[in-house]
Amino acid sequence: MCARYAQLRPLFRHIAVWYNLENHARLYYSVLLCFLVCCFFAVPASAWVAWVHAAFAFSFYALLWYRVLYGRTALIAPAKEKEIQELIRGNLRTAPPQAGAGSDDVAKMSRVYQRVVSLMEQKRPFLDAKYNLSDMSTAVYTNKTYLSKTINIFSGRNFSQFVNYYRIRYCVEMLQQDPNLRLTSAAMMSGFHSTVTFNMAFKLNMGETPSSFKERLLMERQRS
Repeated sequence: MCARYAQLRPLFRHIAVWYNLENHARLYYSVLLCFLVCCFFAVPASAWVAWVHAAFAFSFYALLWYRVLYGRTALIAPAKEKEIQELIRGNLRTAPPQAGAGSDDVAKMSRVYQRVVSLMEQKRPFLDAKYNLSDMSTAVYTNKTYLSKTINIFSGRNFSQFVNYYRIRYCVEMLQQDPNLRLTSAAMMSGFHSTVTFNMAFKLNMGETPSSFKERLLMERQRS
């Protein structure tokens, strides 16, 4: 029982968890700012109460302004924020599940996962838009259920997110080589079957939209 629940911890390193946490933080900032502004415009009991409301409202506005200008969350330690940003950008190298020292199941999963990573990096099957879990399970000699569980635990992603990570990484490499490449072409060449899926996966893994990423590459090339 303890070994089973010990495997749940790595799932909370899923990038979507941190991504939603950051979005909720911005939402809470906005709600608090609106609340304080409403209090400020309400009839205060005295002049000093109005100044206190104004000070709080200004503080939260400054916090939001700082977040937008510098891309910092502000209320999270710099080291932790850097870790979150790495997870958002698609760092697959999360720690393996600690199901107990010398666990045969963990060792077996580790071997399967190593075969999966080797397959994705060397043969690039993700370039096929129709590539699915069944295809991968056949290639790494295991069943779909066990493979799906292994990918979830070791990467913090489901199968689709795992494959899309490699597609985005491949797309980024192409754009870095040729920033003038059309985004629709880059998406199709990377294995995406729709631009909507591509845009969502790019934003999730890179922390910015494909268009802004391409624009930044073009500006850097113009400067150099």
